[in-house]
Amino acid sequence: MRSQSKLVAYFISTTLAVTAFGDAAHSSSRQPQNESQAERQAATLEDKCVGDLRTLNVAEIAYEGFHPEKGFTHSLKELGPKGENLVGPLLPTGEADGYRITLRGKGTPVRHYVILAKPVTRLVANQRSYFRDETGIIRFTTEPRAATKADPQIPQ
Repeated sequence: MRSQSKLVAYFISTTLAVTAFGDAAHSSSRQPQNESQAERQAATLEDKCVGDLRTLNVAEIAYEGFHPEKGFTHSLKELGPKGENLVGPLLPTGEADGYRITLRGKGTPVRHYVILAKPVTRLVANQRSYFRDETGIIRFTTEPRAATKADPQIPQ
């Protein structure tokens, strides 16, 4: 079990490093020079939300690795300090970086989960909402609704 814990810890730290690099690339690839303050703030919150979704995906993979008999989690709380302590205290509250985040696991054992992230307050009309599931693909919409599996993927 100890070697499994070290392997999962290594996996998480490596994935978070890659995630940080990906977030920087994602951010710099879509920032026009003439953005308003609200557009810049919305883009910053979107980038942070994408990072949060990646963190949650890594935490779900780790949880499932620790508990193959349970599968993934049913809720954000199971990943936080009062659960497995795989994410910090902010994400399990369901609100982080200007987004309301929900996670729902389906079945027992949980083999499918959905994470939705919607802006708490839309700063601009085209601010993105996000969808992510166990496939790891992040999808988005700029419409004022929850994103779905049918929406386009974020650019990689």
